Amino acid sequence: MTKTGTCRSGRMTGWGAAAISTLSLLLQFGCGQDGMDPVDVLDSGAIGGSSTDGAVATRNVAITGGTCPDTVCGGVCVDLQTDPNNCGGCGQACSNNHATPSCSAGTCTSDCDRGYGDCNSDLRGDGCEVDLSSPQNCRTCGTVCPVNLYSAGQCDLTLGCNDCNDGGSEGIWYGNCDLDPVNGCESHLWTDPNNCGLCGNVCPPGYSCEGYPAKCTLP
Repeated sequence: MTKTGTCRSGRMTGWGAAAISTLSLLLQFGCGQDGMDPVDVLDSGAIGGSSTDGAVATRNVAITGGTCPDTVCGGVCVDLQTDPNNCGGCGQACSNNHATPSCSAGTCTSDCDRGYGDCNSDLRGDGCEVDLSSPQNCRTCGTVCPVNLYSAGQCDLTLGCNDCNDGGSEGIWYGNCDLDPVNGCESHLWTDPNNCGLCGNVCPPGYSCEGYPAKCTLP
């Protein structure tokens, strides 16, 4: 509520910039609080702030429509614990780089967009900076797709390192039957009796895997 009365400009000597800024806010909405003028309010400590240079008044600072129970950043009342634009401090925004910014307990806790990851643990600085369809970070940070004769080192966002190719003149197809990206396409699908023709097709005891296409065959 706007107060009436005479605003005094005295007792400014020694006040810091934060206190003067707070006084400016009070003057915008009247000259007093419970019968006190802005100078008395500041002197009494009613705003919960300080007149020391460099201090920031964080409690009960007069703003449009009432008071601010949290922190005033750029004239706006914010909660430094949950505001993604002022997470842990005024102006400390969580990055929106391939991310949905969020803040909890003064720390950025943003969710990454599908297909991207925060591989350097810096959600405030560059958000989710890594494309998880890259062979250097396949689906998860640090998972590298191997490059060898039967694996081209490519990544599929859904299947992971699943780029097995044929053996060329050998006429043998390969598969990543143990689902281990480290050893790539380890199984010879046209000779492996435990993965004959396709992963998981086990030949009966005494049978071998032969032919084109491969099948379980008695010697």
